[in-house]
Amino acid sequence: MLTNPSEKRGGSFNESAGVVEFREFLMNNGLMDKGFIGPQFTWVRSEKGRRKTWERPDRWVCSPEWKAM
Repeated sequence: MLTNPSEKRGGSFNESAGVVEFREFLMNNGLMDKGFIGPQFTWVRSEKGRRKTWERPDRWVCSPEWKAM
């Protein structure tokens, strides 16, 4: 799930209730995105006659303690 507009290029970013709830879940449980090495976007949608949309919907979350190990 996308959590902010920087994870998408093309199309519009929808700040839905699900996005807000997911972000709050991560914050309330002290979870953070572990990070990613590779291309900025991991998914692309291309339809004939339309602009491409790039996204990074996948993430790996962990606690700060686990990330420090």
